[in-house]
Amino acid sequence: SSMTRLSIATAHDAKMVTALKRYLLDNGISSKVALRVQRNAMYALQERRRNTPESNIELLALISEPLRVELRYEINMPVLEAHPFFKFYNELAPQLLRQVCHQAISRLPLSQGDILFSKDEVPSNPRMYFLINGKMKYMQGNDRHRSVHVSEWASEAVLWTQWM
Repeated sequence: SSMTRLSIATAHDAKMVTALKRYLLDNGISSKVALRVQRNAMYALQERRRNTPESNIELLALISEPLRVELRYEINMPVLEAHPFFKFYNELAPQLLRQVCHQAISRLPLSQGDILFSKDEVPSNPRMYFLINGKMKYMQGNDRHRSVHVSEWASEAVLWTQWM
């Protein structure tokens, strides 16, 4: 029954939280970092319950590849089309954007205080980031910063910059 599944899932989550706390304690992690790790882990559990990852849906592995392409297009294109380039490109070549949505997009959960990238960093795998919930602070130098909100993006230079 659904109550049994909920009870099993809750017990499993509690076991994972206990294991995480033990790990942090055993490794002498400072209380400041331990609190951030635990807060992030709890948020990740909530998000996983709210937005089940595709990899957890066994039947999706059984559907045809073209249908998975369509599915990912419908999931990811509303986020991408917030950027004028992708919106225009989708009008010109929707079949190519279907492949972008299928092969080149992944989700990255973050926690408050996480540093996504830093100045002068040369990424081994350049990425553009779209914010789908929450907000982010984009800082340039010590005094210039800008808030990035839902339906906005950061690090779009990867679209046209040649990285070393």
